[in-house]
Amino acid sequence: RGISGNLGESRGISHRLHFSVAWALSPLGLCKGPRAGGGGGGGVCDAAGACGHAREHEAALLQLLEPLPEDGGALRAVLRVLHAELGAGATSALAQAARELLAETESPLDDAAVAAALELLEPFRHDEAEAARAAHKAAVEAVQEASEAERQLAPKEAIAASGGYGAGLEWRQLHGRCFEAEDRGFTYKACPFQEMRQGSPGGRASRQQTLLGNFTRWEPVSGERASQLARAGRTPSELGTMRFEGGAACGGGAVRRATLYFECGEQDALLEVTEPETCVYEAWMSTPLACSLALLREKVATLEEASAAASLEFRPSDELRALLAAPE
Repeated sequence: RGISGNLGESRGISHRLHFSVAWALSPLGLCKGPRAGGGGGGGVCDAAGACGHAREHEAALLQLLEPLPEDGGALRAVLRVLHAELGAGATSALAQAARELLAETESPLDDAAVAAALELLEPFRHDEAEAARAAHKAAVEAVQEASEAERQLAPKEAIAASGGYGAGLEWRQLHGRCFEAEDRGFTYKACPFQEMRQGSPGGRASRQQTLLGNFTRWEPVSGERASQLARAGRTPSELGTMRFEGGAACGGGAVRRATLYFECGEQDALLEVTEPETCVYEAWMSTPLACSLALLREKVATLEEASAAASLEFRPSDELRALLAAPE
């Protein structure tokens, strides 16, 4: 808005600097009001008046410029300070002020130089480069996702290769799932093929800090142990038990370990957890995966005997009869 003309009417480089600073600081640009030297129309406002507006920060800044030496080096130093204080948003205004202030010094700035410098401040954008960067980012993310999937898949492949999921991989459906149960005020969490944990009384197993062990292997149930369980009315899975080892320290150099038994049941559920020895845990889960045709026949025979003893008629459904007649 005719900044050159207004500056030309001013007297002294300090006066022009006052104007330039006020213009750069004002969000409205060149303010309207009486010039410092009098006369009507728009022009330069005095520092104290600040164009009639209460802008204490402008007035205080302008007062600091009163003893400014009239040379280009000092002006450049002041402009650098202003740029640092005002931020990049005021750079364009300060550049125009610098051009006017340095016009009469030994280092003037021409319009072309100012315009070229301001172009460098604009955010660089190149459509092809942006597209290439986006494609590279997507490729890196895809590689990371693939690596994570491979990391998670590796232990599952090892378990499957060792027969840990069963002949038909039917036990794989338990991998990645966790089951909770409370016992004696503690909350236990069993994650088949992964880990077992113990929660503090009144807490949640997912928040507890005690690791009972990490899954290491399937282990067959010994004949003696199977007989003990049979006398107690329990039949473990034919696949055996899961062993969890390397748990949290338990004093005396020992570490916690756990054994997870599976028995036939309609639902996947953690039934109970006991501690037969200090820091040695035994847990039982029910799951349809532990049900076998031989076990089913045994259960049906038991029901038939109990029904006969109670003088009750036991009538298996047609589906159950067909299942019992199927080959092993």
